[in-house]
Amino acid sequence: MAKNQVNINIYVNSMAKIFSNFLVGFAIVVTPQLGMAVEQETIGMVLGEPVYRDQLADLAEDDLHSEIYSLFVTPVLEKYLDENQKELEPTNTDINRFLLYYQKQHEKELRGKKQEMARKMESIMAELNTDSISQTRKEELIGELFFLKTELEPPGIDYAMFVLPHWKLHNHFYNRYGGGRILWQQRGVEAFDAHYKWIKEQESSGVFVFLDTNLQNKFYHYWVAQDHGTNLISDKKRITKEFLKPEWLSIRIKDKKGCFFQKNPKSAKDCKVFKRYYR
Repeated sequence: MAKNQVNINIYVNSMAKIFSNFLVGFAIVVTPQLGMAVEQETIGMVLGEPVYRDQLADLAEDDLHSEIYSLFVTPVLEKYLDENQKELEPTNTDINRFLLYYQKQHEKELRGKKQEMARKMESIMAELNTDSISQTRKEELIGELFFLKTELEPPGIDYAMFVLPHWKLHNHFYNRYGGGRILWQQRGVEAFDAHYKWIKEQESSGVFVFLDTNLQNKFYHYWVAQDHGTNLISDKKRITKEFLKPEWLSIRIKDKKGCFFQKNPKSAKDCKVFKRYYR
């Protein structure tokens, strides 16, 4: 091969490599409306699929963590839940203990308040039945009435299935990934350090990948630098009482003609109330 041809090949290969490196992190998308090619920046990969910059909502810094989590971690977590469904799904015993415990707690909280709440509801109903009431006032009163009726109802199956899957998952993380601190959240307790270790393990194994280190740092800021105040707990006694062995878990139940009781029910009324509450 002539020397000039060799030099040309080297030049072409070098330029191709430079151009290829320049395009890393970008995808070409053709818009069907305009038939034009638009560049999309790839910021990561999840389960072999690209994640693009324009999939991130334009959010404030405080909300960005949740958005990144939903794009990068949620698909991985859903796959993990499917693979470990038998271990992570709340059992009937879990659900029944939880419901019965919170029904009892609800009854305790309402003692001495029911009469006052009933009087308020009567007063609201009387005002709603007046002819001169304005539409704005009517809407306010209906809202108050709805709130009072909600307060009278004990937490039901929807609440149980909101809390329990989260509790089972984070118990699993805590026991499998070295324990550590916990963090109280709206949905319950997060196994803070163990959750972080699980996520890092998924990233290390290539299940998801960040191509934007700035975004990666913003995501992990939640675990490595953010101040969570008193909601972040390291005291082992509190962790045991509030998370590993919550009070509802100690409720002893037995099946008796379809009714679920505490160890020593006071009366058959416990059964009737619970049947109405659980169905």
